[in-house]
Amino acid sequence: MAQLGKLLKEQKYDRQLRQSLALSPRLECSGAISAHFKLRLLGSCHSSASASELWGDHGQEALESAHVCLINATATGTEILKNLVLPGIGSFTIIDGNQVSGEDAGNNFFLQRSSIGKNRAAAAMEFLQELNSDVSGSFVEESPENLLDNDPSFFCRFTVVVATQLP
Repeated sequence: MAQLGKLLKEQKYDRQLRQSLALSPRLECSGAISAHFKLRLLGSCHSSASASELWGDHGQEALESAHVCLINATATGTEILKNLVLPGIGSFTIIDGNQVSGEDAGNNFFLQRSSIGKNRAAAAMEFLQELNSDVSGSFVEESPENLLDNDPSFFCRFTVVVATQLP
């Protein structure tokens, strides 16, 4: 029974890894690198790697227990978060007090024209959560400066904090 559970978990990781690689830009590197990682690059003939072969069971468990905070749902920030959501981080929180503008909708894949006028954190969270139903997403509609002033220990609860476009 334990073997079946391990097999199912590994199949889930493999599926998430394939989805992550399919949505990421094409990888360009030498055959030596792909052979070292046993990673099937898009358009190459190398064998596929499972997630456990890439970062091991311990690495996947660490990823699944991570709570990532993104400050400001910019195009760069949401792309970083996408690359963590696809392989299966435990949860994420987006902090952004700004509203979606036309410029945001034009340059951020995770914000659409229909999002204009809505809170940027809420809109981005909604689209990012669609990538992986096993990942829990939340948002805080407030500026990071206000959070620090009102609750200095707020950011201590996160495993990683990613900040973009800070003043």
